Amino acid sequence: MPLIRGQVLENTAKRRPEAADQLNRERTTKQVLALADQLLLPEDAYSQQKLTGDNVVLLAGDRESLLIKQAGTRVVGQPGARITQNILVQTADVLIEGVTFDGAVELSQDLTGVRFSRCRFNKTLTISAGSTVVFDHCWFSKTVGIPATGSATINNSVMQGLWNITNGGRTHHIGCTFAGTSAVNNAGAALNCFIVGCVRKSGVGHAAVTVICETT
Repeated sequence: MPLIRGQVLENTAKRRPEAADQLNRERTTKQVLALADQLLLPEDAYSQQKLTGDNVVLLAGDRESLLIKQAGTRVVGQPGARITQNILVQTADVLIEGVTFDGAVELSQDLTGVRFSRCRFNKTLTISAGSTVVFDHCWFSKTVGIPATGSATINNSVMQGLWNITNGGRTHHIGCTFAGTSAVNNAGAALNCFIVGCVRKSGVGHAAVTVICETT
């Protein structure tokens, strides 16, 4: 079960490790919980602790999915934190840091203030119309089984083989890396998609985007 503030001593006591290890565990857990409301092991289900502004830490390991419904939620992945199937974001003002996505990522509603920081996307990413999303120092790569040129262009934009932005969606990429065959192919206005200080290793050119400093 997840560790929640106020349960630190109880959870660590049940494990009964060596005295020195127990003290170190308690100190580490207290330090992390000072910044987070929950520590989630891969097998733990996420449940809301506050009406807004939940702070959640995903411990290393593979978890199948994650559903975020609370505005102001912050999810931080420790090194090795990976979501293998899907993550569904249904609220605005969400920050997700340091998570690897091997499954689909979906923003199913018109959301603003959503930011992914230091994340890695290895499969599909779908952004609905009306959403504004910032990708901060993220890594995009093509994976096996996804067509090199994408299966379809959905109104506004498609990252080749990787993700779709429905008409009206806006994205900003800051310090990101495009690897494999990934690139942004924007069928809408170039001002809907900004590429700022990014690295394009894929060799595939962007289309109809606003580029402000990109190295290849």
